[in-house]
Amino acid sequence: MKVRLGAKPWSFAAKKANSPSANRKYSPSTAVSSNQKQRFILPSLRSITHILELIADEVRAERQGAAVVLKSLAEVLMVHALREHIESEGESPAWLYALRDDKVARVLSMIHEAPASKHSVADMAAHVGLSRSELFARFSALVGEPPAKYSTRWRMHLATQALIREQANLAEVAERIGYSTEAAFSKAFKRFMGGAPGAYRERHPAPQS
Repeated sequence: MKVRLGAKPWSFAAKKANSPSANRKYSPSTAVSSNQKQRFILPSLRSITHILELIADEVRAERQGAAVVLKSLAEVLMVHALREHIESEGESPAWLYALRDDKVARVLSMIHEAPASKHSVADMAAHVGLSRSELFARFSALVGEPPAKYSTRWRMHLATQALIREQANLAEVAERIGYSTEAAFSKAFKRFMGGAPGAYRERHPAPQS
């Protein structure tokens, strides 16, 4: 599964020991049959369509508490999308094993839910009851990179989305992902992405709606 980071897709490169999917490359010979796919996909697509309809209704109605409802529906939609992907492939991609590990999944949630907090590895380890070395090894094995690097990657992903899709200014983006100044954000962005935020935005115009 790939997540698009600006113009360059990035993927989870995790490998799980003894996992048959860890080094498996997709080919027609590894795909499940069309009948199997149809059996799995149709019910899931109906569920996804229903959730999208609920989201659309909630947005149109503008009722009190809409933000909470929409957040919950988005989480349910993600679960259904992941489930459809797993079942249609017939075997879990290697990086999904990270979500099956309770401690690693909790760290991922911690990173995703509070990107501005810039949690240290010590904070993450304490949150799930592991030593720093245990978390480093466990997270790296399942996700494909250390927690600190993944955290930075996630913040930079959010930054590119804000820069391109929302046309947010640098100060706003910096504050949103936990950098105290524009200069600090620009330096981190350039180091990780290979170019300044402004130049990145110029090279990747917002998609037309």
